[in-house]
Amino acid sequence: MKIRQDNELYATVLGEGESVKHTLQPERHAYVQVAR
Repeated sequence: MKIRQDNELYATVLGEGESVKHTLQPERHAYVQVAR
């Protein structure tokens, strides 16, 4: 997949009870995809 924009891409697999936190830089936006 080609993404022709300034971006950062993260992926993870979380176990039960685990979580992640990410702080966005000013003027940045986020899209979150969750799958079970």
